[in-house]
Amino acid sequence: MTNLFVLGQPLTMKVTLFSGLLFLILLAVVVAQDEDAYDEGLYTPAELQRNAQRKALGMSPIPPKAMRKKAKPKNKGSGMASLSSVQASTGYIAIHDDNVEGPLLGYLSNHKIVPNIKEAVEYTYTTNGFMAEIMVANSTNIRMCVSTGLYGRDLGLGSKNFHVARHTIISTAEGDTPFHDTKTASYLETTIFSINPKTGEIEIEWVNVDSGRPPVQIALRDERLYYTGDLSSFREYLGYDDTVKSVVYKWVPSAGSNGV
Repeated sequence: MTNLFVLGQPLTMKVTLFSGLLFLILLAVVVAQDEDAYDEGLYTPAELQRNAQRKALGMSPIPPKAMRKKAKPKNKGSGMASLSSVQASTGYIAIHDDNVEGPLLGYLSNHKIVPNIKEAVEYTYTTNGFMAEIMVANSTNIRMCVSTGLYGRDLGLGSKNFHVARHTIISTAEGDTPFHDTKTASYLETTIFSINPKTGEIEIEWVNVDSGRPPVQIALRDERLYYTGDLSSFREYLGYDDTVKSVVYKWVPSAGSNGV
């Protein structure tokens, strides 16, 4: 086979060197942006903790939301996007791998993932201060909630505690600590969802017993959804189960809805 030469060097070597240099340049840009965000204080404490977890798992960091919108909300909470400009929307909750731009895995149906939107539950939300409740569409009192799992009410780094997704007729206010549902012998919260008006990402702000607000990660195992404050500890609890995925919720407006 005949080798092509450019300036006395094989062409394949030139291409390899160019690709390597291009990768280093792009990496430097990403790192610079990340450092700028840190220097400017754009990361919230919850985002810093979440990225520390992602780094430990070998995953890339998520840029702070404040880089896309530097005006910080005055409302209480962990710095997630305000819903003040959004009145209401009806739609579905898509489940994406890792981030809202990641592969679409399916849609939410109460506590589990289903493969297509026809099988999913249709939801609606309205603003409620900074956070919102997400209601089942065409229902007056059934709503999404986060309900405690087997090991207590609090979430956090280094904790094996995890919570579960389900529906409830109970309503809790924004900022409330977990409410004791005597019928299910569990604790729950409902006004804890924030929908980003630009990306549609739905984030969860669970309130611990001491009123702390840890970063919450959504985990998918088999077809069930779980909420944890430490994904690596959750995987360890399951015997280092590699099938556990880090996923995110994304709001998908129904046809004719105002959207986010």
